[in-house]
Amino acid sequence: MTERRLPFAALAAVLALIWTGTAQAADPAQEQSGSIVLPLRFAADITYSSWPGGQRTAYTVAGSNGHVGYTIELAEAVEGGAFELTSLGDLTGIADFDIAFYASFTPTVATATIMTRAIGGESGTIPAGSRYAVITTFDGADAKFLFQAWEPEDVNERPGGLAPAALPETSGIHPGFGFEGDRVKPWIKRLASRSHVVIAVVDTGINPYHVAYRRPEYAVHPSAYIEGFPADAPALGLDLDEPDYVTARGGDDGPVWSQVGEKQLYWIPGTNIVGAYSVADYAGTPPGGLPSRPVIDDDGHGSGTTSVAAGAGTSSLFAPFGSNPDALIVSLEGLGDEGVKWASEQPWIDFISGSYGDPLSIPCNDEVDDMGVWCGREYRYTAPFVLRDSRTACFSAGNGLTRTGVLADRYSSLRPTSGPSWVITVGAVSPRNEQDYGWHSVPVDISSYGLHWPAADPFSTAGEQQFGGTSNATPVTCGVFSKALLEARKRLGDAAEGIHTTPDGETVAAVGPPNRSGGLLGDGVLTRTELERAVFTTAEPGEFDPNGWTYDPIVVPTTEVYYTQQGYGTANVASAFRAVDVITGAAPMPVRSDVDAWIALVDSVRDTVYPRPTYP
Repeated sequence: MTERRLPFAALAAVLALIWTGTAQAADPAQEQSGSIVLPLRFAADITYSSWPGGQRTAYTVAGSNGHVGYTIELAEAVEGGAFELTSLGDLTGIADFDIAFYASFTPTVATATIMTRAIGGESGTIPAGSRYAVITTFDGADAKFLFQAWEPEDVNERPGGLAPAALPETSGIHPGFGFEGDRVKPWIKRLASRSHVVIAVVDTGINPYHVAYRRPEYAVHPSAYIEGFPADAPALGLDLDEPDYVTARGGDDGPVWSQVGEKQLYWIPGTNIVGAYSVADYAGTPPGGLPSRPVIDDDGHGSGTTSVAAGAGTSSLFAPFGSNPDALIVSLEGLGDEGVKWASEQPWIDFISGSYGDPLSIPCNDEVDDMGVWCGREYRYTAPFVLRDSRTACFSAGNGLTRTGVLADRYSSLRPTSGPSWVITVGAVSPRNEQDYGWHSVPVDISSYGLHWPAADPFSTAGEQQFGGTSNATPVTCGVFSKALLEARKRLGDAAEGIHTTPDGETVAAVGPPNRSGGLLGDGVLTRTELERAVFTTAEPGEFDPNGWTYDPIVVPTTEVYYTQQGYGTANVASAFRAVDVITGAAPMPVRSDVDAWIALVDSVRDTVYPRPTYP
């Protein structure tokens, strides 16, 4: 039988079809269709002139909702992959689509702009670090498009395929670490485009060896992705691979812990501990005969508070230790106003969480202080942090007069830490039945879990301790606030931390293009009071079921006036998601007029003791 041969040209055509089919066989990882009414040069959107300078165009288009542009939030999987922007027709027949990629809108960071002057769409590769695609038209009217994007063909270029940058090779204090090295630049670009929140926890230090804080991707210097973070902060290189705490810490004691100084900012590569600062060593008794050192937790309390706010890992509840494991931590060792003062002066910190206070609850204000009576001065530093800079401070109400948790001995929370009206004052409820504990101090704004709560063990690498009191409830609540704010920043394309200022000079919690989301983000701004309102009104009191409740001693069953004991209700992960729904417009703001009236009465008393300062 004679073999039949295809002509060369025909064979090439067949192979081309096969190759084309193979290249396009993979389904796009992301697909979005939409339309644009008019080209940007014929702007019809009222936001066009609302933002000055270089931000104006980006904010106008990103917030236009299809008027003069269309914004697509990119899936993480398509970073570095191919894209196609296809014209589906318009009223003129000459639609010319352009596309710009952005790492963030706050600050405005463009990664690429592709604008071929030709009828139709565009194609190419999505630049690394891009979070948003902004589509516009140069010509056309009511122009319809289809955007498709694929994962990178090279698995090493995929977001999940990029290995973290290397940790320090040896234990020690490493100035200048985290700016250069293999994979450092790609990770800087990636982390700089992420939205973050930073919680400063004022307590007894932290156990950085625990898996709750492990974040391998955070091995680049924080100043590279957190604006305002001191670039001269040295890294603490630790042995994070050693499973035994005493062995790991003992091995690091000579090169690290014995050299760590007080009143010096450090960061810890491979963890979410972007800041570690010791006002003074809070001495304790660590195991194995280890000496007490600054920064590291020798007491145990600080590891509890930091982990329930922002710890990851998996606790015995089969959930992360923290209410917001995506938050970054600054551990401030030293119970007192000096740590609060330092945190309030750092413009890149979003939250202060404190789980301590004067047990006698002396209402120390400036008048009492001037009399020579010892007073904490936290109120002096939380005031500008909150009222001037629009950030949030959470403090524990206290655990009653005896602080034992076994007596119904409510006491006053009007102390310098938790007393001012601008501070979020936190009470405690039982996680077993969500009823109010009868031993915490009052009044409070909100409550969270006060006993039987798993936290990172201060003296192991993976164990847990049972944590409790308003010491636990406060960082859990602070984590809830931070979780809601983080989601708002993500929706707005806000990759800045700490103090945010609008072009009008107003300090706010988050900012981005208007109209990209509804709800409280409809104007492109989330204020501190809006964040506070969303978290407060979505915290719910646990209903009391006398036939099915789980016993826990010293609880006060929920009544119609529950708010006199627990404020708006329980802050937890579920309430954080409800707050996000309110912030983004997915749900209406709950009406809580009875609680509002009570808190207004309480605040009038608080403002008498701690008058609210005003700032220009």
